[in-house]
Amino acid sequence: MRIPHSGEAAGPREAHIEGTMKKLSLVLLAALALSGSSRAGSEMPPVSAVYLTRGLAEFHVKPEEARVTINGKVIGTSDDWDDAGGGDTYRFKKTGWYWVKFSHPGYATEWVRIEVDPGAREKLAKVKLKLKKR
Repeated sequence: MRIPHSGEAAGPREAHIEGTMKKLSLVLLAALALSGSSRAGSEMPPVSAVYLTRGLAEFHVKPEEARVTINGKVIGTSDDWDDAGGGDTYRFKKTGWYWVKFSHPGYATEWVRIEVDPGAREKLAKVKLKLKKR
């Protein structure tokens, strides 16, 4: 298959391939930003688990005061998002991949990746982690 050069008319298959490549490039750039590195080729955060959900998540993390960060934005503590004792269920706004970081002073940081897909079998991702003391 021949990929048209810039400026040439592209068929639907070529347009799909080009769109997919652009999305992959954006995912890679977002991952580099999340890792805190601006070097090309730097490693992704070490992910301890991958979850697939239609859009909801609960974070059952010990200690309960662990900070939860999604794609670089702090959303609160795990206790805020455990659907127990006043905690809520986190609702993702869009489909896609999300990198979730759990951190607390004196404990090792943990990362998980959550993929939100409306066709996923599970409606809810129940993230269960116990952070390790340093």
